[in-house]
Amino acid sequence: MISIPYIGYTTSSDPIYQNTRKFALSKENPYYYEGKAAKGIGSPHTPPDYIWHMALSMQGLTAVTSEETLAMINLLETTDADTASCMKAFMPTIRQRIPAVGSHGRTVYLQSLFTRR
Repeated sequence: MISIPYIGYTTSSDPIYQNTRKFALSKENPYYYEGKAAKGIGSPHTPPDYIWHMALSMQGLTAVTSEETLAMINLLETTDADTASCMKAFMPTIRQRIPAVGSHGRTVYLQSLFTRR
């Protein structure tokens, strides 16, 4: 849902999109998780309490401030399980850069999405 401006359906300044984004990035979203190491959107396709690197990338790509974009880049770089690669998902509740936190290994699509903008 936060990718709507990225795919060209509307702009990031659209009021309906802004409300959608606010919901998606809030605790009202049942797939939004927060922990000591990170906060972000997960999925029903990964274990509970896991955050998607893809969602963090999209949050950064659709951010309206450079501060949010830079925060997402930093978060992607510090939650890579010491692989220098994005994982499909990771646990936000434990310290960053621990190899056991990732799920489903690395994917090329996530690497290319990370390099956009």
